[in-house]
Amino acid sequence: MGAEHLTLWDRYWSQPVLQANLLVFANLLGALALGLLVGYERSYRGRAAGMRTYGIVCMASAALTALLMLWGGRIEARLPALSALAVTLTFQREAPPDEARLRAALSEWGFALADGSMQIHSDGAGSRWHFVMVAGRTDLTVSLPEVARRLRAIAGVESVDVAHARN
Repeated sequence: MGAEHLTLWDRYWSQPVLQANLLVFANLLGALALGLLVGYERSYRGRAAGMRTYGIVCMASAALTALLMLWGGRIEARLPALSALAVTLTFQREAPPDEARLRAALSEWGFALADGSMQIHSDGAGSRWHFVMVAGRTDLTVSLPEVARRLRAIAGVESVDVAHARN
């Protein structure tokens, strides 16, 4: 028995894994018990679906939920997604921002301003625009420094903050 066997053993029988498996098993058992209870009541009243049907349906639903909780993130990671960037632009006081010019620049780069994402803050020093820009295609690669450079080139922009955003 080498270190590989211990690693494999620990991988499936370590305490955190056992705790997670027991929690899933307890949820399945609870779903089965509640399904049997509802099924008993249905069969007692003479309805078509009884204990066996409701027990199986409830346990299968709980099993599907458990599987999606365990594998949902891995499945989601493989789905195509549009790149989204959270942007904050600070404009110079002398140069008022122009939304139409911003939308045209984003469109030229293959992005769009996400609907309902615009927030504007204005004070004596100038104005700050916070928004989310979303890629128009799933194959559009995004380089944050390049996007920051392009946004900085817009007339009147004093500073730029760019970060990835979940969409």
